[in-house]
Amino acid sequence: MQPQCLGCLEHATGAHPRAQTSYERGEVMETAQRYDAELQMFCDATREPAIVMLRFLRWLAERGQLEHAVFGQPAGVYAGAEEE
Repeated sequence: MQPQCLGCLEHATGAHPRAQTSYERGEVMETAQRYDAELQMFCDATREPAIVMLRFLRWLAERGQLEHAVFGQPAGVYAGAEEE
């Protein structure tokens, strides 16, 4: 539990670390992500999917362990991809 410091001298003078917000202290969150104004959201850089994860998800889906049924047979670029 945080100690109470109401009425302390530091709070009264503004020197207490909790007396100012991070904005008031000039702290700004740095981001390496790209902001898409049309979508109004941050976007991650594209990357190759993890083949191991794709196979695990297919394995779960074939056994009925996902929240939806399997859409069809494996197809596409990553259907027959070998693990790296």
